[in-house]
Amino acid sequence: MDYKTLKIGTKVFYTGDQANIEGLGEIVEVKQDQWYPVFYKIALEDGRIWNHTMPSAFEGSGKRFWVLEEYNEYRNKQMEALQKHLKSIK
Repeated sequence: MDYKTLKIGTKVFYTGDQANIEGLGEIVEVKQDQWYPVFYKIALEDGRIWNHTMPSAFEGSGKRFWVLEEYNEYRNKQMEALQKHLKSIK
């Protein structure tokens, strides 16, 4: 997926960190300025706002944000692998 072309309304999952809990939200604004060709304003359901989220926050092994559809697919695969492993050790 090209994370530089996400649209307003795209549902996202925030992974959280030591000081911030995970959360669900969506892209509410696509922005640009003289330094960055694209970045996003993201609003989480609990009211938290990220005003300057770069596309790179959706990439790599240490993603801060996931497109919700991608996260659900990833999580389902992980749960299937876990269930398979648990069955194998019974």
